[in-house]
Amino acid sequence: MPWLEQMRTQSFLSILLQLHTGELTFSDWLYFHALFSMFGMQLKYYIFVSLGIHFTNVLLLFLLLRRGMGLSFEVSFLASLMYLGFYGHFHAYTWPFAAHHLLVVFFILLITFFYLKANERLEQNPSDKRYYWITLGLSFVASFLRLSILIAPVSIFIHIFFSNTESKKVLDQFDRWIPVFIIFPFYQMIVLGYGGEGAVLSDFLSPWHKIMGDKGGVYGGARFVAGFWWRAVSGQMVFEACSCTKKEQYP
Repeated sequence: MPWLEQMRTQSFLSILLQLHTGELTFSDWLYFHALFSMFGMQLKYYIFVSLGIHFTNVLLLFLLLRRGMGLSFEVSFLASLMYLGFYGHFHAYTWPFAAHHLLVVFFILLITFFYLKANERLEQNPSDKRYYWITLGLSFVASFLRLSILIAPVSIFIHIFFSNTESKKVLDQFDRWIPVFIIFPFYQMIVLGYGGEGAVLSDFLSPWHKIMGDKGGVYGGARFVAGFWWRAVSGQMVFEACSCTKKEQYP
């Protein structure tokens, strides 16, 4: 907490560089900086905020299952109730510095809900893109969260590929949602590319850095991102080739 207070006097660029070589991301700093400004060192209020986010996530899960996926009230309620008291997630809403996990879950649920609604509306009326733009806006905001937020675009990718039996429809939906796949990894790749000593997951990701190029410094981060997008283009060609193995071939 004192460290967050000291960072108030530093420049924006200096804050970014310090965060990306430590255990916090920029979104974490914004969250704790706001709470510190309101509550100071009274940690009980941090826990109250975490509990509020957790209960909000329970409601979002219920709405996603009930309205987004069309499950019955009983199934949606039971699943939400199980998540509410899930012990494996207990630390996330009782330990203030684990709030980033709650924020990631919040945005994953919200983005998935609006993604499904956007597909439903676009099927009924292709000109109705309100939910589509809401989904992209939420994706942009969520892309600045921790690395685990990439669960959201991965889930969308899996849904596109396995929820359709026609290859043409798979490719059409992939083209529709390709902005999501561009938005999400961009900030994460810069963070991973720049990450210095003590960066989160640096040891685990060292083989990835060797494949994608040397990291360290702004230019290292740029090379890292460029290497990622080069492989992403190759991945799209693989995706198109795999989708053409479905029963109905893309003309």
